[in-house]
Amino acid sequence: MKTATRNSVSTHCTDFDNKKEEPNSVFDMPPERRAITGSIWMFVISSVFYFLPVANGVVAGLVGGMRVANTRMALTAAAGVAIFTAAVSWMLFTTMPIPLMGVTSSQTQIALLVILSQFGLLVGAGVGGTIAQNRIDRLNRA
Repeated sequence: MKTATRNSVSTHCTDFDNKKEEPNSVFDMPPERRAITGSIWMFVISSVFYFLPVANGVVAGLVGGMRVANTRMALTAAAGVAIFTAAVSWMLFTTMPIPLMGVTSSQTQIALLVILSQFGLLVGAGVGGTIAQNRIDRLNRA
C-alpha cells in the first residue's frame, strides 16, 4: 500500500481549493443548463401524466418554464419537447390496445389529444417562464 507524500496531498488540496462551487439555486445556473433541465422536467411530467390530455401539458409547461426562468427560452425548450413528446405519444396511443385507451378509438381523436397536450405544454411554458422571469426581475430591483 502506497502512502501519500506531502506533495501529493498539497496538490490534492490545491485542486480542491480551485474547484468551482455548485450553484445554490436554479437561477444560478447558466441559461443553457436551465433550458436543458427545464426540457427534461417538461418531458418527464408530460410523460407521467399522459392520461390527462390538456392538464399534463399545462402542468409540465408551468414547471419546466419556471425552471428555465425566461419566457423566450422556455417556449423554445417547450417547442422541442412538444415535437418529441408528440411523437412518443403518437407511438404510444397507436400501438396500445383499444380497451386500455378508454374512449379514444380513432386516429383523429388520437391526433386531437396529442395536439391539445402539446398546445397546453406551450401555454404552460410561456406562463411559467413569465412568472419566473417577473420574480427574478422583482428580486433584482429590491
